[in-house]
Amino acid sequence: MKRHIDQRERAKRAWDILTELARHRHHTTYGGLGSRMDVHHRTCRFFLGLIQDYCRGRGIPPLQSLVVNKASGRPGDGYMATSTEDIRRVHQIVYSHDWANEQNPF
Repeated sequence: MKRHIDQRERAKRAWDILTELARHRHHTTYGGLGSRMDVHHRTCRFFLGLIQDYCRGRGIPPLQSLVVNKASGRPGDGYMATSTEDIRRVHQIVYSHDWANEQNPF
């Protein structure tokens, strides 16, 4: 029997982890996030996509950009940053946002 995977529930858990990272001005790798959530790192893209869509729709900084590839230091292919400098700039914007005033939407 195939088990249903609730990506919204995973997005809810990830949101809390990522807003905590943002408040402490940190980022993590896909492997780091996967370990904290007890999921394989390759599955992170599914629930990070939900967070990305939410942030875009609300016009708030891209919280999911705090998750980067260990080797490249960049977010995955679905993220539109063009350079390492751009990613650093976006991270500063994410860090500066008042995440305490953003309720977990998931």
